[in-house]
Amino acid sequence: AQRKGQHQVPRAYLARFASDGKVRVHRRDGTTFEADPINVAVESGFYDIPDGAGGKSDKIEGLLEKIEDAANEPLQAIDRNGRPPPVGSDDREALARLLGLQMTRTTQPREQVMFPKRVTDWAGDREVTKELVAEYLRVEHLGFEPCEPEVEGAYVYVWQHMQDLSVVTPTFAIEMMLQVADAMVERILALHWTIETDRRREFITSDVPVIPWRKPTVRDNFEGLGIDKAEELRFPLDPGKQLILSRRKRPPQLDVVIHRVRRVNADLAAACHRFVVGNPNNRAEVDRWLHPRRPVLRFNVAPLFMEGPDGKLEQQPGDVIHMFVPRAAGVGPRGPGHEHPAVSIGASRATNGPTASRDIDGLPA
Repeated sequence: AQRKGQHQVPRAYLARFASDGKVRVHRRDGTTFEADPINVAVESGFYDIPDGAGGKSDKIEGLLEKIEDAANEPLQAIDRNGRPPPVGSDDREALARLLGLQMTRTTQPREQVMFPKRVTDWAGDREVTKELVAEYLRVEHLGFEPCEPEVEGAYVYVWQHMQDLSVVTPTFAIEMMLQVADAMVERILALHWTIETDRRREFITSDVPVIPWRKPTVRDNFEGLGIDKAEELRFPLDPGKQLILSRRKRPPQLDVVIHRVRRVNADLAAACHRFVVGNPNNRAEVDRWLHPRRPVLRFNVAPLFMEGPDGKLEQQPGDVIHMFVPRAAGVGPRGPGHEHPAVSIGASRATNGPTASRDIDGLPA
């Protein structure tokens, strides 16, 4: 039978945060409730693709379940010994595949691909002009008046996809999801793995459970943060521990102090799309205040610089459209409303019209 509810975050993973079969969920719109993990981070038909006979196939959901199942034993081994899987082991690769997939499978990266269709659907019979895109950004997407470079970048992105809107489909988004997830695996395996343990069991998770992190910088105001620019990837495993993937060598197991746990939880809450999830016995961390506006896709247009043969940056002809999602909340729709992306892609704009060039650096933000 075809599945109806399909999880964007694995049910078995969410259940690791449960008590008596329930997790606590706190949404950006302020609502808080307890639920069975089967009813959390789920959406009907989210991974459905055409079956070639006029119906829908759920084979993608089956593929995702195989990846989730393969990661169960590595997670259970971590539960037993408190250490990450050995370097070069099948268990380590299975867990890397789970993380890569989790960085691409949720609403956020899906909506990055679908942004142009959202604009055209919202426009209806109206011509999609730069002025109309500016209105969409102001009314639906950002919640404030966008600057000219942001309007230009968004308009060009929509324009280039309007040349063939048949490409802007959930099926294409799913193809991108799988391709980027595969590309993530080797980069994840190249990092140093550490299990951080909190004996107070205060870690929480969210609908964006894998968080790239680096020390705050002014660059956070105009660029996203992906795996190639991050100092760490953080993935909470349950209330008592999290997996840290770091560029610097660290011990395979560390006990962490309360300040570290709460800073990690705060970063995770700021980056969540719609909600955070935790153990019902940990209400103080789960129910922390969430900004009502989530991080959403941003645009900018600026000169393009590339490194020359002498190692110096050289300005190239034309401009580049930069697309990114800021690390902190504060823009975008309030509450559950429309969903928006959290992935960064580069697109180049030629003088005779826009052409896309995709780059997985910065995926997902």
